[in-house]
Amino acid sequence: MAGQKGQRSGGHNAKTTAQHIEDGTYQAIRHSSRADAEVAIGNPQKPAGLDEIESSLWDDLTDFLPDGCLGGADTVALREMCQWYGVYRKSMQSFSDDPLDKDARMATCATWDRFWRIAQDFGATPVARARLQIGGDSGASEGNEPVDRYASIMQHRDAS
Repeated sequence: MAGQKGQRSGGHNAKTTAQHIEDGTYQAIRHSSRADAEVAIGNPQKPAGLDEIESSLWDDLTDFLPDGCLGGADTVALREMCQWYGVYRKSMQSFSDDPLDKDARMATCATWDRFWRIAQDFGATPVARARLQIGGDSGASEGNEPVDRYASIMQHRDAS
């Protein structure tokens, strides 16, 4: 992060090499060894065995994430995220049946945390989306605002 050591000053997201060249700020000594994020190649293949809720989340994410964000290599992580979401929904049902059950409460929190850690890698919050470095277009296009694209994640969480 930019700023003074020991202070949480924030800083800006790193520019890609192409952005430096376009802005006229490219310096070979500083930017030539830079590893820019590549646009993802291929499409993740929806695995068999996802239940209805998990499958719905898979479809929503693959439809709403920006072009170049998901690639074939993301199949495993996306599958794990959807499966953890399914486990969370099941544990949430147990918790709803008996809100005083400490084990059900802890299981629900643990499964949500596991799901949410993976979801951050796919830009599930505004902060996580700001950290995504996707080559090319950011994915926001006319009629496809970021708020609309990611609202389905929260709708899944709040669905009963």
